[in-house]
Amino acid sequence: ADEAATDAADAGTLSEGSPDPAAPVEDVEASDATGNAPSRDAVADSKNRAWDAGTVRADHAETAVEFADFWGEHDLDFSPASLSRLDDLVDAEWDDDRFAETAFGSDASFDDRAFTSVVRELGGYFGEVLARQLDGEWTDETDHEAAVVVGGPAGEFAVPVFEVAVTSLRTQAVFGRSYDALLEDLGRDGPTR
Repeated sequence: ADEAATDAADAGTLSEGSPDPAAPVEDVEASDATGNAPSRDAVADSKNRAWDAGTVRADHAETAVEFADFWGEHDLDFSPASLSRLDDLVDAEWDDDRFAETAFGSDASFDDRAFTSVVRELGGYFGEVLARQLDGEWTDETDHEAAVVVGGPAGEFAVPVFEVAVTSLRTQAVFGRSYDALLEDLGRDGPTR
């Protein structure tokens, strides 16, 4: 029993050179030894970030991480390339007519609530890609429920991430194309798909 207690106590102790698991994980330019692809460790760490509680980002980022974990077989790793996989997921799981008669943010029906939930998950994921890859900032100080503000040489844009999700569910999945268009509109380079 004493050995188990000692092992449990030691499990919480950091050895010299070990990272502090309570410290926020920094955004890392993830690459393997060749500098070409994200390492599995970097991808796993990116899903376990810490956010300041009670912030606009925290509300949506936690939802995005849970969504990415739930759909793990689609390799939703918050990279720009994952937006093509997100488009494929939307096309495979939800047909265009599924939410045709629903209202985002409404509690009037089960379908309205389901639609709102899916839009928040998809939009949250898209917003987190923008936040992590393009240094975007979540805000609720726009005409939209939430947006991610991204800047570049051509100025700043508030991306209405939930509207992109609504369009993706009701007509055609456009997360990847929206990201590409944003880079072009901003006049900046960034991680590409």
